[in-house]
Amino acid sequence: MDISSVYSSSALFFSKFSKLICKVFNSKYAGVSVINGTGGFDTISFCSPTQEYENFSFSLKKTSQNIVYYDDINQVFINKDIIKKYQLKSYMEIPLRDTNDIYIGDIVLFGDESLNPNILDTNILTFIVNRTSIEIEKKRVSDELIIAKNLLNQSPSCSCLVNKQGIIIRKIGAFYDRLLGYQIGDNIMKFDKKNEIKQVFDKVCFDNNNIIGEITITKENGDNYPAEIFAKEIGDSQGNSNGIMIILRDISDQITLKEMNTELQNKSELEQKRNLELMEARDQAVAATKIKSQFLATISHEIRTPLNGVIGMAEMLLKTSPLNTEQHDIAETIFGSGELLLSITSDILDFSKIEASRLELEMIEFDFIGCLEGIAKTIGVSINNKPIEIVTLFDPDIPHRLVGDPNRLVQIMLNMGTNAVKYTEKGHIIFKVSVLSRKHNWCKVKIGIEDSGIGIKEEQRKHLFEPFHQIDASTTRKYGGSGLGLAISSKLAKLMGGSVLLEKSTPGVGSLFSVTLEFEEIGPDTLSTIFPDKIFSQNKSVIIVDNYDVTRPLMEKKFSHLIGGNIYGVKEDVVKEFFGFIHNGKSDPNNPSSNIDFLDINPKIKHFFDPTLSAIIVCNRFMDDVDTSSKYVKEFLEYYPKKVIVALSINQCNFKLLPPKRDFLIIKKPISSTSLIKILNLINENSPNSPANPLLSPANGKRSTTPKKEKYDFNVSPMRIDLNISGSSPKLNIYSGSSDEDDSYSLNLANIELINDPISTTISEKDQERNNKINEIEKINQQNKKEKEKENLEKKQLIQDQKNSPQNQLQVKAKEKPRILLVDDNAVNRKVVKLQLKKLGYECDTATNGFEGFEKQKEFNYDLIFMDLNMPECDGSTASKLIRSWEETNNYVNRVSIVGLSATYLHGSKDYCKSMGMDDFVVKPIKLDPLGQLVKKYLDSHNLQSIPKDFI
Repeated sequence: MDISSVYSSSALFFSKFSKLICKVFNSKYAGVSVINGTGGFDTISFCSPTQEYENFSFSLKKTSQNIVYYDDINQVFINKDIIKKYQLKSYMEIPLRDTNDIYIGDIVLFGDESLNPNILDTNILTFIVNRTSIEIEKKRVSDELIIAKNLLNQSPSCSCLVNKQGIIIRKIGAFYDRLLGYQIGDNIMKFDKKNEIKQVFDKVCFDNNNIIGEITITKENGDNYPAEIFAKEIGDSQGNSNGIMIILRDISDQITLKEMNTELQNKSELEQKRNLELMEARDQAVAATKIKSQFLATISHEIRTPLNGVIGMAEMLLKTSPLNTEQHDIAETIFGSGELLLSITSDILDFSKIEASRLELEMIEFDFIGCLEGIAKTIGVSINNKPIEIVTLFDPDIPHRLVGDPNRLVQIMLNMGTNAVKYTEKGHIIFKVSVLSRKHNWCKVKIGIEDSGIGIKEEQRKHLFEPFHQIDASTTRKYGGSGLGLAISSKLAKLMGGSVLLEKSTPGVGSLFSVTLEFEEIGPDTLSTIFPDKIFSQNKSVIIVDNYDVTRPLMEKKFSHLIGGNIYGVKEDVVKEFFGFIHNGKSDPNNPSSNIDFLDINPKIKHFFDPTLSAIIVCNRFMDDVDTSSKYVKEFLEYYPKKVIVALSINQCNFKLLPPKRDFLIIKKPISSTSLIKILNLINENSPNSPANPLLSPANGKRSTTPKKEKYDFNVSPMRIDLNISGSSPKLNIYSGSSDEDDSYSLNLANIELINDPISTTISEKDQERNNKINEIEKINQQNKKEKEKENLEKKQLIQDQKNSPQNQLQVKAKEKPRILLVDDNAVNRKVVKLQLKKLGYECDTATNGFEGFEKQKEFNYDLIFMDLNMPECDGSTASKLIRSWEETNNYVNRVSIVGLSATYLHGSKDYCKSMGMDDFVVKPIKLDPLGQLVKKYLDSHNLQSIPKDFI
């Protein structure tokens, strides 16, 4: 057997060797297998006598590491697929061992029939096994060298072997040329500019040390870079030196990374230092904010406390003392100045709370239309003697009832309206209200505020909504104010889902602001649906006499929206022409349209002869003479004695110029929805076929009282806005009119108040019949009332029996009239509240601190206690807890109502007072009317043996 020709490579050797083995052993297949890492075997060659096949892996049921022969391959071979593929029947293995006598694999033979094992006795077997083992070891070493070379090539370093003189005798690694660039035979000292390599060689050659260090390499092209060097002398097995192995690694990136890490660490330390500074600054800011809030609360308390005395005493002076004109003017000035100072204080507190994001909205149901008309009424009163016309115009689809914060709405609109009044010397202020969008029971409302004031220059507009900014900030400025109104309004509008914008402004002409707000709608009612049925007025006509070109078309639209029918707006010259026409005898009052040639007269005069004419409204504007306007009204009444309703629309200031006794209707401006309702009712009543007044029908849900007179002046106050401050914002107090005021034409709107000016006249048979029906209803109601009173008396008697029980007989004393206790350490406050209560018809005792109040309550068992929160020795909250504890210990049936008083308002004050056992909380100063409502509420609750659950 000749195998000398198989030395060219291991792969070729094993292939030719396996083919020869097949021939020698007369086997179908033969090959060489080695042990793999899983306990099985991998063939490194597998051949037939003439062909090489693909290598495969296989497993044996047992391994003997000896020469083994199996006639049936299935006895030992596991891989059935290989048996089937090559149709194998017999199997034979001859073990192979390396130079250390370690089992490394087998020579394997496969046959399709039984093999001849006698060949194993030949001398060739030893040669075959030894040669095969050597070739396997050579292959293993070769594979390891290839792996090592690949690893070195992948390493980002270069290696070279130099002799002790520094001559490069071998270079290793794919990065060699890139990192070093020198060739075999070059002296490595050539790139040692700083003798660093020489020092390394000296240590390696003479000190016999392994060296690791950092040096600077100069490449053949002259480039420099920092490198890490490892140097070690290596030798053969006999200890002879083969040279010095040098490994170089470029550490430029490492140094850069190190520098970046150092820089990052420095930045991190700087950032940490800054963060510490920011945390300190934040803590200081939080502390400053807390101090600021506490300061504002304290200064609010300190300012409101004396203001309570100023405003309260001024109000009492105005309402109780007989003053001459000069004294009354002085008292009004004191009262107004106190209100102004209180308003400025409230603005500052509101702005502070908004800036600190601590202001919350109070979401309640309210009458949107009445609220805005009340604001317009309030602004109309505030214009004093300025010749300014105020008009409100609502789109017909404006919702009636909404859910939102009416107090903040009032605050925004009062700020906008008073600003318009401040910067308008004469002309008009128009409020236009429309719905921008509706979605899922929510609506966005737009309120336009147009004035004819001084306007705003372009350069001033960008600062308009900044706090403390004034349009005129000079030392000689004409207009006062804190500069917070627009800033607060803008921020409040954002809280309410809207905005405040300046849409246009022309210096010397005026400005147009818009306020958009979001509300939730309650029910389907709109302005057009809450009015009485207009079927009887749609075929009627109304004339509006208005000399002001700006307001006349607005009044036409307002009347058209709400009343219907034909609305004609004319100027004074048309009225003069009309009266000139009739004074010349060209018209018969009993039949105005008879014998008139309408072709020869002014077309506008024709409206006065329209048979459907039902009402004439004479608008007295700022440029008109009051006497002239009154004269026109009287002449209209003379010409239309019964058929046409005639009214004079006049502002608050000019109203005072009218004679106290007059025989015509008055509509005070700004004209409200209530005024138009009354006009519509009168038109319907004058209609020959009109039914009963729809406002008085049972469907309206409200029983009317018998009117004292048939005609009334329309001193309409859609909503009286009390500028008392609840918290730090204007409190919206709604009053329904006093008991002596007739409400026979009041709509089912809780915020409408009619103040009547009776005129002597006879009552028609129709009205008398209506009044008789109403009286019958009143009798039924009186009977129901008596039954209810009887039920209440029985209830009170039951409670009195409980009071007279042995355990309560000593605790509860009979009370002939309500007993009120005021606990306050401030003498002025005690004096003001005591005078106010006296004015309301109540007497009260006083105490100067909580302990004294507690002792008095134990002794006298009061019905109502006004408890100041901030007092020396014992504050209001402590005193309230003492009282509640005493009541619980002694099993009181009827506990006293306690109302907290304070000149300080902070977020959560109401909840705090409730947690301390109080029933309510109000902010000083408190005015007379709200105080009266408060006392009545809790005294009524006390008498019914019930405790109020909600704060007002």
